[in-house]
Amino acid sequence: MNNLQKLLTVLKQSDTPLSSRQLSSLLSVSDRSVRNYIKELRNAGEQITANENGYLWIGIKNDEPDSPGNKSQALFAFATPEERINYIIEKLILAKSGLDLYDLADSIYISYSTIEKDMIRVKKKLALFNLSIHRQNGTIDIVGEEHHKRALFSHYLTSNLDSTIDLTLESFCKLLNISPDSLRAIVHEALQTENLYASDYAFKSIIIHVIINMTRIKIRECLLEKPLYDSVTIHTAEYRAASRIFDQISRLCPIQFNENELQQLAFIIMTKTSAININNVIDLPRIVDSALIQFVNEIIKQVKTIYYIDLYDTDFINFFTVHLSNALFRCRHNVSIRTPLSDEIFIQNPLIYEIAVFIAQEIKTTFGYELNKDEITFISLHVGAVLGKKMDEHPEIKAVLVVNNYYNYYNKHSLESITQKLSGKCKIAEVTNTLDDVNPAYYDLIIDATNQVLPQANLRVIQTNTIITEHDFKKIQSACNELLAEKKRRIFHDKLISFMDPQLFEKNHYENSVEDMIRYMAEKLVALGIAPEAFTDSVLEREAVTPTSFDNKVAIPHSIVCSTQKNIGFVIVNEKPLRWGTFDVQIIMMIGVNHQQRMDFKYVYSNLLEHFENSTTVEKLIHASDFHNFIDILTS
Repeated sequence: MNNLQKLLTVLKQSDTPLSSRQLSSLLSVSDRSVRNYIKELRNAGEQITANENGYLWIGIKNDEPDSPGNKSQALFAFATPEERINYIIEKLILAKSGLDLYDLADSIYISYSTIEKDMIRVKKKLALFNLSIHRQNGTIDIVGEEHHKRALFSHYLTSNLDSTIDLTLESFCKLLNISPDSLRAIVHEALQTENLYASDYAFKSIIIHVIINMTRIKIRECLLEKPLYDSVTIHTAEYRAASRIFDQISRLCPIQFNENELQQLAFIIMTKTSAININNVIDLPRIVDSALIQFVNEIIKQVKTIYYIDLYDTDFINFFTVHLSNALFRCRHNVSIRTPLSDEIFIQNPLIYEIAVFIAQEIKTTFGYELNKDEITFISLHVGAVLGKKMDEHPEIKAVLVVNNYYNYYNKHSLESITQKLSGKCKIAEVTNTLDDVNPAYYDLIIDATNQVLPQANLRVIQTNTIITEHDFKKIQSACNELLAEKKRRIFHDKLISFMDPQLFEKNHYENSVEDMIRYMAEKLVALGIAPEAFTDSVLEREAVTPTSFDNKVAIPHSIVCSTQKNIGFVIVNEKPLRWGTFDVQIIMMIGVNHQQRMDFKYVYSNLLEHFENSTTVEKLIHASDFHNFIDILTS
């Protein structure tokens, strides 16, 4: 029996994986020879899987596409090399004592030369977390400080990367012999007992932190040797909650935590929770510094001045001030909090996001901390919540209702019911028996329940039954929608014409970078005397916070804090796209805002965003022949 046959026999007789070292010892050959034999057996149709524990024979290959024999290879059909790199890092994170590099290559069916190339990229990724690779006798392991390893762990567990099934909360809980529901219940009870409250995202972040710590301790027996942050006093609610969590976990799992682990969890809880209950009256001065309350009130005034948007609301002041207090605490200790909504908020609610960016810039100016994209998103959520709550409910269409004088049906209560049924789009401003004393300039629509009103030159007339029916309501609603759309189009057209300038419309002007494009456009506005000298740097400063490009081939670079001589829009339309942040851009509209005309800016900006959401409109704009064609497309 030759070595190939011996190897196959040994593998078939084993119910557990055998490492290459074990097999090489049994056959008295080198590890490389074992790997070559494995490759030959696989080519011959033998199904042999491999993992960090070794090789395992699972059967003979069946050529049918859906046969079990093909599943092991399909499992590692990585869509891109990037997916394979992430998988290798995940395996390193979970390895108990390093990985045999060549066993790993065999386990994912790639050549040794390929995995050597992959390791170059793995090292580069680990370097981002101040980690490196230690290599000895074919075994690789991650080297670096424990908190950096946990940061890497957290990144791969919480990022949007296409991670494998190994890096999921459920799989780790299974490894730790604790159910996800039990862990959530332990954390929830501990926070609730200490009257600490966390958002869904913050709660999940605490769960992830606990799981990472438990996994590192169980797999590698790695306990923190020193505190990572400022000590949390044992008399605080956060420290008691952390103690309660670890105590309950220790009863379910044989894991021992030291004081440094306890301190770290207490600190994380402190950064992600607040001691307020949204269902109770909040005594804000008792919870946060008075300077923060003053700052938030000043922000509300500035937002109203700049954007003509009123954020004043008791709940907003309370919750946003507490959130700001926690955010500044995170900044002081260089702790981040993640949310998957960042891109979604930016794309779907750009005006709300823009207000959040302005608030972030004021926070930087006042407190000296630069907020990241996720922190700005959380500000957007607070702003969006209050705007949703304060959404303007006043109707835009004013109507006069004409009725027969012998009907008392249309009393005040009934008029309110009619307005409510019209979804707030139309308000019955007057009830009359005749139009003789009605001034058409004050109204948009006549609702005629007498069938006697003649067509009007400047007012639309809707005929209804004497007692308005559901069918009549639909007719009125349809008319209101058409009138609102026409009114909005007309106002937008007039304001856009005053906002734009034919001399500031260019086609196919290209620059080497986003910064060069911004400088070209801003400096032209400065040269024309429309913008002050500080305008260019102000636009670049805003761009540095988050790119002003959208996923619709449009970018709107601008400055809110630097006033121009008038509201102005400078447009460049290019056939070839420019990479702007994460998106390709073909329409660039630089906006300058005059601080005395902010109301008009808000109207034009919000309407521009609405029109740019329509991909058909954007494609037509890209092919606009000139300035007037561009305006016509935008306002059609």
